[in-house]
Amino acid sequence: ASHQIGRAADSWLTPMADRKMSYEEREVIAEASVVKPNMQNVNGNWTKAHQRLILRAASYPQVERVFINPGIKKKLCDTVQGADRNLLSKIRPIYGHNYHFHIRMKCPPGSQGCDDQVDPPNDSGCGKPLAEWLDRVRPRPVVKPTKPVKVVKPKYLTLSGLPDACALVL
Repeated sequence: ASHQIGRAADSWLTPMADRKMSYEEREVIAEASVVKPNMQNVNGNWTKAHQRLILRAASYPQVERVFINPGIKKKLCDTVQGADRNLLSKIRPIYGHNYHFHIRMKCPPGSQGCDDQVDPPNDSGCGKPLAEWLDRVRPRPVVKPTKPVKVVKPKYLTLSGLPDACALVL
């Protein structure tokens, strides 16, 4: 919904082409994920340029949040140093953002019916909150049942099991 009202935009992590692309090419270009299939870490597509771009987006005071994949957040937590580390509070993990990131803008001054989000916590978001996100996407071992599972046949509802009013409609 935030995209529809103009408060949000997505920015691809796929590098720009070295030429002007046609409309058709832009519509079918494959996105390039920067996250490994385990969703825990970035892959070989990740570059320092990606990091600079995400930090730049978060640096603007008009930007309320930047949403990224938990694996990207982990990479930023592991590598961002100095004053840029303060920007990590705005950069939050969310699923489905392995080839792009989401920028949420603050409400324009004086706009009615627009509510800003609560300010993010003053911490980097690299501790327990990130660990919880990473735990949710961590692959789980397949547990085989120790005894055969009894398959329960479904009970079908018949006309006699319905209220009288239903019988009249049918």
